[in-house]
Amino acid sequence: MEASILRVDLAKKSSKVEKIADQVLRKYLGGRGLGVRILYDELKSRVDPLKPENKLIFMTGPLVGTYVPTAGRLHVITKSPLTGGLGDSNCGGDFGPELRFAGYEGIVIEGRSPEPVYLSIRDGTVEFKSATRLWGNGVSQTEDKIREELGDKEVKIASVGPAGENLVLIAGVVNRKHRVAGRAGVGAVMGSKNLKAIAVRGRKKIPVADDVKLRETVKKVQQMIKGNTLTGKTYPLLGSMGLVNVMNENGVFPTKNFNSGYFSQG
Repeated sequence: MEASILRVDLAKKSSKVEKIADQVLRKYLGGRGLGVRILYDELKSRVDPLKPENKLIFMTGPLVGTYVPTAGRLHVITKSPLTGGLGDSNCGGDFGPELRFAGYEGIVIEGRSPEPVYLSIRDGTVEFKSATRLWGNGVSQTEDKIREELGDKEVKIASVGPAGENLVLIAGVVNRKHRVAGRAGVGAVMGSKNLKAIAVRGRKKIPVADDVKLRETVKKVQQMIKGNTLTGKTYPLLGSMGLVNVMNENGVFPTKNFNSGYFSQG
């Protein structure tokens, strides 16, 4: 196993690539585990989540970018300004796979830019671009304007809107205009760093050890997904809202800010 992360210092406008040790990858599979490990190892205690010392981590996983079902997830990890604890938000979309196509397992954002910027990452090349004219725009406008500026309709973008810029503690990070990493105030941390967006483009293939066996396994998983009432019928029709009754019936609904797991009036 081999993986690389991109480490970006916004204050110095510098970047470097770091290799992740094989034993670390095997112990912390997936974006959440690896991202939390990096944050735990590197972040000093009692850091203010909205100060430059906090880190903002975008992380994928070993299956992201392959043809395995649901392998398009992205984790955004930081110290949460909303809770003061670990902040971890997950979302779908196309930013995660594109990040891997660009050659990176993840990005670790450090410091704070003195002025609004966005990152342009293209097959190993990192550029810091002014985002002054983008500041104040919503995420849809931001994506459109960055694609126009870069002259690439296929570039994948993760950005924040006015809520993130103004450090609203429930602000999210959005890609594909509507796929939101909406938990823990990760958008506020991104805004606090004067980072408006990250635009990624890559053309690398994700290596697979045994393509034949993987395809056989994927076919079996697809049959299981289609044959399940929740994943085969409810999800395609209702999306995440299809989980409401299931969670409530099993007592894991976040009623009254997780004070209870059941909503009696449902």
